[in-house]
Amino acid sequence: MDKFKAFLAHERKSSRHTVAAYMRDVEDFFRFAVERQPGLDDVDAVDTILLRGYLTHLYTRKKPSTLARKISALRAFFRFLVKRSRMMKNPAAVLNPPRVRRSLPRFLTADEAIALVEQPMGDSPRDRRNRAIVELLYGAGLRVSEAASLSLEDLDLKVRTVRVMGKGSKERLVPIGEKTADVLGAWIRCRNLLSPKTEALFVNREGQRLSTRSMQTIVRKLSLRIGTRGGISPHALRHSYATHLLDSGAGLREIQELLGHASLKTTQKYTHVSIQHLWDVYDRTHPMARKGSSEEAADDKTEQ
Repeated sequence: MDKFKAFLAHERKSSRHTVAAYMRDVEDFFRFAVERQPGLDDVDAVDTILLRGYLTHLYTRKKPSTLARKISALRAFFRFLVKRSRMMKNPAAVLNPPRVRRSLPRFLTADEAIALVEQPMGDSPRDRRNRAIVELLYGAGLRVSEAASLSLEDLDLKVRTVRVMGKGSKERLVPIGEKTADVLGAWIRCRNLLSPKTEALFVNREGQRLSTRSMQTIVRKLSLRIGTRGGISPHALRHSYATHLLDSGAGLREIQELLGHASLKTTQKYTHVSIQHLWDVYDRTHPMARKGSSEEAADDKTEQ
């Protein structure tokens, strides 16, 4: 297990969240396996039947997305053992993950995004920090973990770029707008007086690096102020960033680079968002769409 963890972290360069989740999933399986077969004392005794029994046990208890991740973790673990000549074959290779219905990502309209970042705030250090956080998340499309891990040296406000360490330890440079650079500059000047010895870009009141959980809370509270139902997450700002770029004519390849997606397939989900936007515009503005809606309304009234 320790070698598998090191493999995930250093060879596959998986994120720490993926490593932690995979380790939990594999450990959970072996707890089940030992309970089901008390005499089980070696991985060679694990077969496909035992694995299928484990998935059947979880079927009504877990979401399809969770089951899919657990299957991925087990496949990776036993594939690792085969490559290390610890097993002859991978008993998880024949497992098929359930179909995961992907919902369209939530995003803000351009007006809502502007209202969020330009809402009235004070000049206290906390207010300047919070404004800088939402400006950067929306202005650069960063993951919340990427924003939380930034240090002062990662920013170049003169050139207006931010150096980001993304998933798989892949580094990328992301441009930021002039207004975002100004807001970040105002926060940095304030921040340097509060915590001159810390390299972290965003810090809490104790001068320590701000956590991703704290950033999520900040974004949710600020979004509630502008009337978003239930508040939004930092990831919704990332979706908004990509969707608004696409709506303004940016290509998928460019958006892929800006977001740091390893696969273009991941970026393509934003085309579905924009197509839905086009349908909404069509339904609101096209004469035939309005005519169809009026006729349907009249038919409904007649039936009532």
